[in-house]
Amino acid sequence: STAPRVAILLFRKHVITEQRYIMDLITQMEKLGIIPVPIFINGVEAHTIVRDWLTSENEESGVARGTIKRDSTYQPSKAIKVDAIVNTIGFPLVGGPAGSMEAGRNVAVAETLLRNM
Repeated sequence: STAPRVAILLFRKHVITEQRYIMDLITQMEKLGIIPVPIFINGVEAHTIVRDWLTSENEESGVARGTIKRDSTYQPSKAIKVDAIVNTIGFPLVGGPAGSMEAGRNVAVAETLLRNM
């Protein structure tokens, strides 16, 4: 399909407790012709999911040109290509609540992950 794929980072607990925003978000994406890719997260490991299990046209092209180097933890057999990422977990992509206490502490890590996507 040529429809855009969007990864949605969701707390597993919100899925189990059937929080309404999840179905509302997925339904709206589908109405707009977007393919939602829900990803359930137990804690604040969102950055590992992005780093190891997601890829994009940009990243694949950069790897082929040698301008992007993937982390050794990247799992190509499990990776899915997405066009965007929506983070609904309420914490920064890198660091969680503890990491967000020190301004800019993990900004460079998040910038690198997202720039390569």
